[in-house]
Amino acid sequence: MKWRKTTSGFWSQPIYEKDWPILIKAMVESNLTVDINNKVEFYYGEYKIQPKEIQRVWKMSPHQYRKLCDKILVEGYGTTSD
Repeated sequence: MKWRKTTSGFWSQPIYEKDWPILIKAMVESNLTVDINNKVEFYYGEYKIQPKEIQRVWKMSPHQYRKLCDKILVEGYGTTSD
């Protein structure tokens, strides 16, 4: 999914504080839903999406994925303001 400019490299670009709401909004607009129990789980319809696939599609590192999950737990999903 295209939510920011990408570069060709072997590393993930940093995700700055101002970019997290943009990423979450893009995920919501792509019809990804979240189930929060003891952990954050992503779904597309009724299909569970594995963390590795979220990282691959949205071009983030494992650390960035964990930070995304922490932000969703604290701030909610789809409730971020621009």
